[in-house]
Amino acid sequence: MRSVVAILIAIGLMVIGFLAPASAALPNRIEFSSLDAVSRWISGYRAHPEPTRLPAAVRALSQFGAFKDPESSGVYIGFIAGVIGFSYGRAEEIIGKTLPVAPAGLKV
Repeated sequence: MRSVVAILIAIGLMVIGFLAPASAALPNRIEFSSLDAVSRWISGYRAHPEPTRLPAAVRALSQFGAFKDPESSGVYIGFIAGVIGFSYGRAEEIIGKTLPVAPAGLKV
């Protein structure tokens, strides 16, 4: 049941992120320099969980266009949902720091 809720939250994040105005306050610093850097962080997450870095990872994934292809974006959406689902009391804080998400290709 928790995983269903986490997936719904992640999908909601994506929908809200795409509907949010691109001009909203977004951080100027990109923590992840490439899609490969985000993938390495995701791969090492189980050994070194850092849920506070999820907002930066989501922004980077969005900027690098990782959510454009439904076939390949499921892995990222599942990971995001899992982190939010297991972040119990910090889920709202993480979601709040994640949104808004800039559309792919928009440099901020």
